[in-house]
Amino acid sequence: MDIEDLHIALLHGINEEEIEALAASGNFDLIVRGHTHQAGSHMIGNTRVINPGETAGVLTGKATVALVDPLTKETEIIEL
Repeated sequence: MDIEDLHIALLHGINEEEIEALAASGNFDLIVRGHTHQAGSHMIGNTRVINPGETAGVLTGKATVALVDPLTKETEIIEL
């Protein structure tokens, strides 16, 4: 999907090779992923990879979301 000139991939899974291939393709500014419930954010090349964690906090005990600055791709994980 495209939002504010950002090309974004959304996926739910744990296939690290898939994440790395999507990032290496150069087609995406952001990759938002899920499944592991572990909140975090890191760069692979010029692509920001984000896992917002889980909003309910049922499995990890932490309810989190991710906020992204569309200009800088800087990400903040917010605990609810």
